[in-house]
Amino acid sequence: FVQKAMAMTIEMKDQQRELAAKLFAAMHQRKALTKEQFATGLKSVVELVPDLEFDSPYASKFVAEFAAHGLANDYLDASFLENGLEPLMA
Repeated sequence: FVQKAMAMTIEMKDQQRELAAKLFAAMHQRKALTKEQFATGLKSVVELVPDLEFDSPYASKFVAEFAAHGLANDYLDASFLENGLEPLMA
């Protein structure tokens, strides 16, 4: 779910990406989305960024914004930054 929602909204407007991020936070608060599920979905999208950037040149920026929202709203552990965003740094 996380991967599909992120991949779909990357090509949409800022408002839709923000709504998706808020949905992830709300789902985590209601225990419908675990930190592990979000991290797994985010990692899958990070790995797709090179392909996504053909259609959306700012895909890496948008994925990083999802990660930042997850960190700020406590549904992503900071430990994800050690390896999870590595493909974006290349």
